[in-house]
Amino acid sequence: MSIYNQYFTTCRRCGRQILMTRADNGKTIPCDPEIVRFRPGDGPETFVTETGRFLHGEQAWNGSEMGYRKHRRDCGS
Repeated sequence: MSIYNQYFTTCRRCGRQILMTRADNGKTIPCDPEIVRFRPGDGPETFVTETGRFLHGEQAWNGSEMGYRKHRRDCGS
């Protein structure tokens, strides 16, 4: 899967810009548009990679992976 399975749009609930990412399972997941570094593992957060994989871990400035947070956790409405 390539990064071309992503596009920007606006959240219908809060009006913020979001990045839609097609996941491995075929569903489109709304994500916050800021990409972050994270350390995969048993962390409490779920990240969506550019290729649509879901990985658990924790945000870390020196993390080995890059991904997006699901928008729903930060939606203001």
